Amino acid sequence: MKELLQKARHEIIQLRRRNEVLTAQMDVVEIFAAALGLKRNQGGMEIDVAWELEQKLSQLEDEEAMKDITRK
Repeated sequence: MKELLQKARHEIIQLRRRNEVLTAQMDVVEIFAAALGLKRNQGGMEIDVAWELEQKLSQLEDEEAMKDITRK
């Protein structure tokens, strides 16, 4: 489970980096759209899934550490 969460977090971070490039490209498109008098509908904020995965990973690591301590 922990490995799956780490892979998911890593993939999300990679996708965010690619998204930065696409966002820059969309900025150019929006400039042209504004010059043509077109309006673009902006979306709202979304839940930060990578942050939630980090929190869950931290919780799982803490639980594993507590189990190791209680076994000794």
